[in-house]
Amino acid sequence: MPSNMQFLIPAPGRLVRDPVTGRALNPNGEWVNINNHERDVYYRRRLADGDLRRGQQPAPGAPRED
Repeated sequence: MPSNMQFLIPAPGRLVRDPVTGRALNPNGEWVNINNHERDVYYRRRLADGDLRRGQQPAPGAPRED
């Protein structure tokens, strides 16, 4: 996996949008391509503020942490 790809999970009760597309991230997490300065700075801020956390993609069929 390229180093600019990270699996990010929004904190419970948080809606985090991609700064380029405006689309909300999946509440269960998703792979994010941090391929430009705007996304990199935005996601670093969200991680520092606790709105997001880095995680690992769950295995298919694994129980969710809702």
